[in-house]
This record gives sequence, C-alpha cells and structure tokens, in this order.
Amino acid sequence: MSNSNNNNSSVDQQHFKSFSLTATCNSDNSETIVTFSNGLTLNINSPSTTTISPLELQLASLCACENITLKYILKTQQEHYPFVIKEMNYKKVEGIIDTRGFRGELDTESNNEMFYSGFVGLNIECEIRVDKETTTGRIITQEDINKLKEQVEKQCPIHAMYKLLNNKCKINSQWKLIE
Repeated sequence: MSNSNNNNSSVDQQHFKSFSLTATCNSDNSETIVTFSNGLTLNINSPSTTTISPLELQLASLCACENITLKYILKTQQEHYPFVIKEMNYKKVEGIIDTRGFRGELDTESNNEMFYSGFVGLNIECEIRVDKETTTGRIITQEDINKLKEQVEKQCPIHAMYKLLNNKCKINSQWKLIE
C-alpha cells in the first residue's frame, strides 16, 4: 500500500493489515462464489434456502466483528472493563434498505439524484450475559454494558464503515444486560 493512496501517510505502515479474496460470478443466475485467502469458499446470491445474500452477509459480518472487538477490548483494557462476558446473543439484527436506490430510481424532489442504495437503517438488539461480579468484586450494571458497547462501536472496523454513512444510515443499537 503506497502512502499516496491512504489518508494515514504519517502512520507507520506496520500497523496496516491487508485482506484479500477472489470471486467468481455466474452471470446466468447472479451466483457469486467467494474464495478466501484460507481456502474456504462461500456461495452468495439472492436470498434462498441454500445461499445468503450480500446484505445478510454484511449484517453477519457486523455481529462477528463486534464480538471479536469485544473480546479484544476485554483482554487489552481490563482496567476499564474488569468483567467476563459469558454470552453475547444478537436477538435482532435488521438492515433496512431503500429499494428505489437498487432499482436506480431518481429522487425528483432532491436534485434528481439517484436514491441511496445502501442500508438506511440498522436495528440491533443484543443480550449480554456476564459474571455478575467484576474481577475487582464490583457488581456489573447496565451502565457498564453501555460503556462497553460504546467502546466496541468505536473500535469495530465494520461498525466504523456504517458510522461513515451516519448521514445516510441511522443506527439503533441496544445492548441489554441479562441475568
């Protein structure tokens, strides 16, 4: 990656990590077979009983990325989050798109620009089960979970992509502490 192609030209390149994959697209049925760098493959298509859609994959990626980020934060920032998460259960992850953008329709009420085709809304409901006491003996509260959620959302790369679209994508994310 050359310094001229990124906004972090003063940042040491050792902090960057590249991800890659290959994809074969079948023009007959919209099927895309993705092969990842570890050799695993994934069939992506319009939603059906045997494939997942690209939008469902984005939502699943958000959940997985938040979980990985959560584990990293709990490991590296124990002085701020001295507790153990037993379970993180996404009860609802819903992405809302305006189908007019996908169809290429123009918004005649605002400069005849095409409607935005990405997610215009995300609704996330997550339940967090923890050991009730911290490693310091303090009881975990909903406020602790809210602070952790805010930190996860700041550090999660997938969540950051949606934050960049904050004027287009409204995110409603609720994490609830459960017994």
